[in-house]
Amino acid sequence: MASEAPSGVDPVMWKALLKWSLQQQNDGTHQTEFKAMSAENKAWLEEVMRDGVVDLVARAGEIIDMFRGALASKTSAEGGEQEEGAEDLVALAEELEDIVDQIDFAKSLVQIGGVGPLLQVVQCKAMDAPVRAGVLSVLKTVVQNNPFAQDALHQSGALKLFMDLFYDATDAPSIRTGALGAISCLVRGHSGLESAFTAPEGGGVDVLAACIESSGEDAQRQTKGLFLLRALVSSDFSTPELARRVNDRLGDRIVELAANPSPDAGSFSVDLGDKAIEALTALAASGAAEPLFAGHRTAIAAARASTQTASGNQDLSEDERQATADRLALWDALLQLAPSE
Repeated sequence: MASEAPSGVDPVMWKALLKWSLQQQNDGTHQTEFKAMSAENKAWLEEVMRDGVVDLVARAGEIIDMFRGALASKTSAEGGEQEEGAEDLVALAEELEDIVDQIDFAKSLVQIGGVGPLLQVVQCKAMDAPVRAGVLSVLKTVVQNNPFAQDALHQSGALKLFMDLFYDATDAPSIRTGALGAISCLVRGHSGLESAFTAPEGGGVDVLAACIESSGEDAQRQTKGLFLLRALVSSDFSTPELARRVNDRLGDRIVELAANPSPDAGSFSVDLGDKAIEALTALAASGAAEPLFAGHRTAIAAARASTQTASGNQDLSEDERQATADRLALWDALLQLAPSE
């Protein structure tokens, strides 16, 4: 059986289907003589694969049309009757996200003009928040690790739109959190977007500050902000100047979160503290070691000592003991980057 994918067929999907077809020849109950696939069967498989791809792109287009209709019913002067309810639209967003999770279909969504209507949906406050949050998740998936889609959304003004949604305190928390995730996926790994976002006039450091300087009740947002900070300062496109600028703005707060995660953080507390130490390590490794340790060497050493003491607590559960050991290793990795006194 030839393993090379026919023209127009995804090689990964073709290989998986061939493997599946072989498995169907043997049910495990008796010896089976494997035969070469007939020309007729091979032609059928090729047709299934091609039709499957076409069907998924067509289905994505149908879903976009449904969102267009829902948007029109919310925004047109005449109103109009909306066939799909909020739950239906959320389900459609989930289906669309499953489709665009494969990068080729994400590109196809851009090519069939799906980005514009989806951006309109997330802007429309007349649409239910769960629907808008679901569409934000679709857009996040479309652009993640996808330079073609990142370029397309940037040209559509998506970065400014996502930043406006993130800052809109009157909007639902799910929208603001979704917008932050969309910003992160849009800029990460794209040299031009990372540079524009993190430039002094780009507003990126302000977004990080809005996350990290927020209260303990926003621990999820703080954790996401620390993740984005670490990704940006550790990027191949970053500069020591960015690390120093972020440290000047946020070093005090990050050390505070690393040493004393807010008790209001709940289940995010341990992760928040660890993410804060990892962010400090990224800053130190990327060019901000001297200013970071000049201002916080004593506090960092004290936090490490406190973790060491906690690790000896005999009342810790096995999970707590492992978490404490992991945090101690994070402190040690950070301290290895400290300049000599």
